[in-house]
Amino acid sequence: MLTIICPVCGRVVADMEMKCPGCGTDLEAYISLSYTPDLLFNEAAELLLRKEYYAAIDKLAVAHYLRPADKEIVMMMARAAESAGNPMLAMEKMAVLLADDDNASEQAQEEFMRLNTAYEQLEKDRELDKTVTELSGERFAELKDIIKRAFRESVNEMKMEVK
Repeated sequence: MLTIICPVCGRVVADMEMKCPGCGTDLEAYISLSYTPDLLFNEAAELLLRKEYYAAIDKLAVAHYLRPADKEIVMMMARAAESAGNPMLAMEKMAVLLADDDNASEQAQEEFMRLNTAYEQLEKDRELDKTVTELSGERFAELKDIIKRAFRESVNEMKMEVK
């Protein structure tokens, strides 16, 4: 059972009545709009199953705009961002969730800490990759010089043999 408040007169309208009993306003569009976040959430869940993470995030962003108090939307958006390989966006969504709720669940707090740890590890891995790439570049230059020298030496030896 969906109970809504008429956006025109403020009267409580129950049981999916399409017209407000108080002012007669047609509520069909308003009622369908109230279901839109649920539909978007479900579509996002399907997209996540297909590993279409950014499409899911887009759907969840609209759902969150339409229903900003729904914590499940934000949690799913954070999970989608993490699955997409974007822990910074995931942490941002969890921070929004924690900031908006003074009594944030222990699960949400733990999720934020886990994401923070994952992000820190990702940063360490990126630094390590950068160092390895730089070292590989230096090593590549050294190997290139060695090959050039070896080639010159073999050319010189061939010239000596020809004489």
